[in-house]
Amino acid sequence: MKNYIVVFSFFIVLFTGLHAQTKNYSTQKGIILFDAAKSNIEPIKAENNRVRLILDTNSGKIACLMSIRDFVFKNKLMQEHFNENYLESDKYPKASFIGNIKDFDTFDFTTSPSIFVEGTFTIHGVSQKKTVTLQITQKEDKFMLTGNFSIALKNFNIKIPSVLFYKITEQVEISLTATLNK
Repeated sequence: MKNYIVVFSFFIVLFTGLHAQTKNYSTQKGIILFDAAKSNIEPIKAENNRVRLILDTNSGKIACLMSIRDFVFKNKLMQEHFNENYLESDKYPKASFIGNIKDFDTFDFTTSPSIFVEGTFTIHGVSQKKTVTLQITQKEDKFMLTGNFSIALKNFNIKIPSVLFYKITEQVEISLTATLNK
């Protein structure tokens, strides 16, 4: 819980500090989709459309914060198991990513459609460093971010019962879409 307080505090400071400047962009309506199904027989997919993201175009910092309970499944029982048994959202209510655009000092938003972001994911009380690739498009006073990457459940101490190993993949596919406004 202490890690989340530190991450959340950092996010609040970053959010309020970045908003005061003119070259920073944010949203509270980013979308993260995840797919954890091993096959198409039983989809194990959820969407969170209340993801907070901040991009500081002065420094290349990116921060993302979301509530685990905001993930919505089509199957309500699956959603209940996700929150109670796997992600333990009462104990670990938030997930975050804080990172920096790689080689930001030479980066040009107008000519580079892809960015590499090195940072730290904190999920289920565990922090792991990872580099992700995102696509970025600037249109007027907006940035559109999209990306696809995967995370290994075992890296975040998320345990899947052996009876469900045939249904749930160990590498969860993540998709991000967000429009950031000034």
